[in-house]
Amino acid sequence: MDEKNLPSKTEKTILIVDDNEENRLLMSIYLKKSAYKYEFAQNGEIAFEKIRIKKYDLILMDVQMPIMDGLIATRAIRKWEVDEKRNAIPIIAITANDLQERGGETLKAGCNAHITKPIKKNDFLSEIKKYLDS
Repeated sequence: MDEKNLPSKTEKTILIVDDNEENRLLMSIYLKKSAYKYEFAQNGEIAFEKIRIKKYDLILMDVQMPIMDGLIATRAIRKWEVDEKRNAIPIIAITANDLQERGGETLKAGCNAHITKPIKKNDFLSEIKKYLDS
């Protein structure tokens, strides 16, 4: 296979799910130079609708959101993946409350990993690369 037929990072698409516009902006700035594509959803309900229509390679899921929070959305996505016999999309929880992680709430809901706010650029990009550059 020659080099131009190899998959590139630009083919990877991330769904950023966060109700806070400033957080979405910050994550998009961090991703701007990474060559990953990204889209937004303002809550878990919108995210769940989007993943049923389009393929995403990774989901960044805020935990605390109105309408449908990140844990409920993650459980719904995982159930849908099983019901539809789909491969599991890596989901990284974004949480301001590290206490949730002490109880492993995001992992129990089906997230693969978590990042604690405030989001640090190097940690953020490093966690994403674990799932998209493997």
